[in-house]
Amino acid sequence: MSTEESIASLQQTFVDSLRDSVQDPTILHAFQMVPRDPFVGDFFTFNKETGQWERVPKDNPGWLKEVYTNRQLVTGINQYGNPHVSSSMPSIMARMIQSLKLQSGQRVLEIGTGTGYNAALLACIVGASNVVTIDINETLLGAARKRIEQTVGAGVTVLCADGRNIPEILGTFDAIILSASSQYIDPSWIAALNQRGRLIVNWNTSFCKVFFELEKQNQGLIGTIAEFCGDFMELHDGNGIAPRAIGWSKHAPFLEQMDFRRELVTNFDFGFFLQVHLPSLSYQSFTGKQSGRHLYTVMDSCERAVYFSTEKVRGEASLWGEIKELHEKFNALGQPRRKAFSLQVDKRGSITFFYQGHTIAAVNSH
Repeated sequence: MSTEESIASLQQTFVDSLRDSVQDPTILHAFQMVPRDPFVGDFFTFNKETGQWERVPKDNPGWLKEVYTNRQLVTGINQYGNPHVSSSMPSIMARMIQSLKLQSGQRVLEIGTGTGYNAALLACIVGASNVVTIDINETLLGAARKRIEQTVGAGVTVLCADGRNIPEILGTFDAIILSASSQYIDPSWIAALNQRGRLIVNWNTSFCKVFFELEKQNQGLIGTIAEFCGDFMELHDGNGIAPRAIGWSKHAPFLEQMDFRRELVTNFDFGFFLQVHLPSLSYQSFTGKQSGRHLYTVMDSCERAVYFSTEKVRGEASLWGEIKELHEKFNALGQPRRKAFSLQVDKRGSITFFYQGHTIAAVNSH
C-alpha cells in the first residue's frame, strides 16, 4: 500500500470514529476533506516514569497512525517544560464546532491558531474568506498559514494578536471559538459578537474543566454547560503560564478526622459547584515519600490552605468551614449535575450561575 493509500485509509477510519461525537454531516465532511498529518510535525508524549515529555519524530514508524487517532497531540513544550502548543482532540474540536451551529457564509473568529488545523476545518464549513484566526505566538503563524493554504487554499486571515483582548479593527463575528482555555469571559469577546452570535470557551480550573456554550443577547450572553468536557491550554501573554507551586505541610493545625480527598478531586459535579462559589480555589497533589499515599493541598487567592491526607484534615479552619458548608449545600440541592446549570454574562464579563431558575453564585470579571 502506498503512503497516500495508507493516509486515505487511516483518515477514513479516523472520520468514522468521530460519528459518535458529531452528527452534522458538514462537519464530518470537513474532517474528511482536511488531512491532519500536514498540521502535525514532531509531537510529544509524557513518560510517567521519568516525568518528562519525550519527542516522537515524524520518521517514527508509529507516527502516522498516532496522528490519525482521536487524541490530543502536544506539538510544543515551553520554557517551563510544559505543553504550550497542541493539535486538540478531534472529537472535542468537532463538538465545539457543532456547538457554534455554523452556516456557510458566517464570519468566524478562532482564538488560538496553534497548528492551523482547526482554522482549516472552519474554512471548509463557512468559506476560507470568512475565517479569522489569531495567536499570540508569532513564530507559529508562518507555518500555520502555509499549512492552511496548502490544504484549503488562500483566504483565511491569519494574524498575530492577543486573544485576551480582541482588537476592534477585526470587526464583528457570527461565532467565536477558543482553541484555548480561560477562567474568565473577556468583554472584548462579547463586543465582537453579532446579536445571536455564539461563543464556546473551555472554562478550565483546578476542580472542573467544562465548556460554556454561549449566545449573544442584547449586551450580554446567556448559555449552558456543554455535554462534553475537556482540558485545553490556558490563554496567555505569549510568555507561557508559570507553574504555581503549592506546598504541603504536615504541621498545620489539625481540623478533623476524615478523608475528604476523593470527594474533592473525583466528584466533578461537586468540583464545579465548589469552583463557582470559590473561583480562586486550586489544588495540587503529592505522593508521600514514605507512605506512597496521595496527599492534597487546596489553596485560595488569600493563601488560605487546607491539607488532606488519609483520614486527616489540617490547615485553615475558615477555608475548611466554607468547603464543608458548600458540600452541605450541594447535598441539600440533590447533588446537581454541572450540566444542569445555566449562566448569564454581563457586558463586563461577570458571570451569574443558575440552577432550576435560582441564582446559585456570581463570579466577577477579572
